[in-house]
Amino acid sequence: MKKRYKWMIGTFLVLLSLFLIVLLVIRQLTYAPLSSNLAVLALDHVEDHGHAIVLDPAGDVKATMVFYPGGFVEPESYLLLANALTFKDYRVIVVRMPLNLAILGINRANDVLEWVEGPLILAGHSLGGSSAAFYVDRHRDLVDGLILMAAYPADSIDLADLPLAVLSIQADQDAIIDQEALERTKAQLPPHTVFETIEGGDHAGFGAYGDQRGDGEASISRDAQRALIVELIESWFYVTIGGAS
Repeated sequence: MKKRYKWMIGTFLVLLSLFLIVLLVIRQLTYAPLSSNLAVLALDHVEDHGHAIVLDPAGDVKATMVFYPGGFVEPESYLLLANALTFKDYRVIVVRMPLNLAILGINRANDVLEWVEGPLILAGHSLGGSSAAFYVDRHRDLVDGLILMAAYPADSIDLADLPLAVLSIQADQDAIIDQEALERTKAQLPPHTVFETIEGGDHAGFGAYGDQRGDGEASISRDAQRALIVELIESWFYVTIGGAS
């Protein structure tokens, strides 16, 4: 009996050690937000609800955008982009993901539906965009628009037959994204999908968390890339969802 007890204790300690090692590795792989993002949290129109950060526009909400962060990127890294979108009258909800991996929290949008006003747009960067596409596939009658930032749907996802407004934004200096997969999966999106490329932008420029390992070298600033993203979203929205301005 004592030997079995010692074996159980030993097994528990080994598993605990492995778990702590995994957490440490994940922490080392995770990108933290630049400090300029954290200043957004103190603004009056921003509320941190723990599982999500909600940013409201000053005027009437014309659409709600639920944002899925990139893999191993802390959600606060997208607050500068989210805040810029509020100036265009979007309510933006940045969702927190388990272990900062959106693929582990595909249905997290369900937890923030109470704050959705107007058309619902799912958006995501990199792995977050692919995970958002999974959500859209599972909730085909719920979502009005999908924005893929340096992202593409998984091979198992086919949204081509949906009356869904889709915007795909890429950056020409992005060395992270699989270009072959990006081209291959275009046929899985609706035929009216809008494809845009930011000249001089890179993969990390869709957020604000510094440089990313293996990425290309951007020739434009993060601020410039962010402004172009907002401009492309605004143009796409009015043509596809909001009607002609």
